[in-house]
Amino acid sequence: MAGDGAGFYGYAEAIRKSDRNAERAAKSRATLNWRQIDLGYPPFDNPATVQREARGQNGSVKVILRPAPAGVGVNGPPMIRLMLRTIGIQDCLVRVQGNTRLGINLARAMDSAIRRL
Repeated sequence: MAGDGAGFYGYAEAIRKSDRNAERAAKSRATLNWRQIDLGYPPFDNPATVQREARGQNGSVKVILRPAPAGVGVNGPPMIRLMLRTIGIQDCLVRVQGNTRLGINLARAMDSAIRRL
């Protein structure tokens, strides 16, 4: 996943012989697949949160993103915290269910939830 910190992000996967090359290839592909999400939730007057609740699923992993007031931060697994901060979301309530040991399922479920924003 790649993001600019202002509501634009891209998600891609790549398979290479070494982890470093795979990460580099995925990041370059992700920068070519930019999508924009709307940030801000008027009742909380917070421009750094999601606008509405979003749900995503992949395999057994389910992710729910909810708006949060300013100062709450991102409460969730470190991988999700990193992904949301890359996009520019600083305050968000996150709920994750299922077998999250496979990071790829968590990343795909997160991308599915973000697409629905």
